[in-house]
Amino acid sequence: MTAKIIKTSFIMLFSFFIFSSCSDDEVEVSDNYKINAYIKRIMKDEAWYLWYEQVPEIDPNTYWNPSDYLYAMINKEIDKWSYVTSKAAYELHYVAGEYIGHGFGRKWDEEGRLRVSFVYEGSPMALAGVSRGWKILEINNKSVYQITNYNLWGSIFGANEAGTTNHFKMENLAGEIIEFEVQKAVVEEKSVLYSQVIDLNAKKVGHIVLKTFIEPTIAELDATFATFAAEGVTDIILDLRYNGGGRVDVAQHLAGLIARNQSGNLLAKLQLNETKTDNNQEVLIETVANSISAEKLVVLASKGTASASELIINGLKPYIDVKIVGDDTYGKPVGMYSFEYIETMIVPICFRFINADGDTDFFDGISANAYVIDDVSKQFSDITEACLAEALFYIENGTFSGVSKKTTARPVKYARGLEEEIGAN
Repeated sequence: MTAKIIKTSFIMLFSFFIFSSCSDDEVEVSDNYKINAYIKRIMKDEAWYLWYEQVPEIDPNTYWNPSDYLYAMINKEIDKWSYVTSKAAYELHYVAGEYIGHGFGRKWDEEGRLRVSFVYEGSPMALAGVSRGWKILEINNKSVYQITNYNLWGSIFGANEAGTTNHFKMENLAGEIIEFEVQKAVVEEKSVLYSQVIDLNAKKVGHIVLKTFIEPTIAELDATFATFAAEGVTDIILDLRYNGGGRVDVAQHLAGLIARNQSGNLLAKLQLNETKTDNNQEVLIETVANSISAEKLVVLASKGTASASELIINGLKPYIDVKIVGDDTYGKPVGMYSFEYIETMIVPICFRFINADGDTDFFDGISANAYVIDDVSKQFSDITEACLAEALFYIENGTFSGVSKKTTARPVKYARGLEEEIGAN
């Protein structure tokens, strides 16, 4: 066995290339059995899993599907995230910054209507003219309520292949009902969905809507913060409402862009279980080009703000004024390593992250400072959108407006695993 560590996934990818051969009298076993046996090895025998002591003894022959086998082994009381996927799909998302789909997100509003929350630039949905705020009425002649009530969201979009066609019925922002067909394609995941510099009396506020933390994110962040630095931005509004996380090294880069004056300080300690203490790591805030020293950081958050997004919030809180507007975050204070075997990626929870004040284990989320409804009917650029307006009020006044309302909208659910991390259709 050889092993190498590559900076990808949440912090790194453990690629274990295992070579084996069978002698004439050995019995050939399926690849699925080999994958299951390897899952058992990393989860229990070698104890990489954070909660390894709770992993039951299960024969790899018990399950044909490796995803089912992994699910049988995890700590179901806490772990909603460990998964198995193909190496091709994993690298398409985390390295290339692409996935196969239509290129849009969805969100229920306060009135129980399903809306488009964002559209990736250049995607099939964008080319069809769809934008944030459109109401989704039907998909393939089934209403969104039928799809929800009959639990069809995992199948309604069909095969995960380029060329798969789906029929949509939507209502645009002008109130017109439109029916159209869109084919799936390879979609480029543009991490920065929107950015602008807002003049707020004597202040300049950098506003950025960030969707994910993947390899191409770094170049997009650098370009955005080059503009912020050139414009003399002093405060940041970081919209992470639709950001389910990603790579720690990308979050580390963003922290350096926001908090130049905190360079060298601890952003997070990555703490493994007691059998793996030699693998614990300290992630420091780094000095990066075009960084600023933000006086205030206001994060727009939702129940979809998770993982590396929460690491940014938790990690910078000991050093700068960080406030959360919108809703409590998701609650994923843990991260994964990715293990490669037979073109398959096994991605179990392996560590928790802890900030400089010792804060961790916020499995119920990080509490918001001001509860504000996500007004998905308005564009990201609209400074009257409720969350953005409240963030600007705080930066200008140092206090919140006092108008507080928790969302009652139902959460949007994606399939467990990589699809949930991608967070788009």
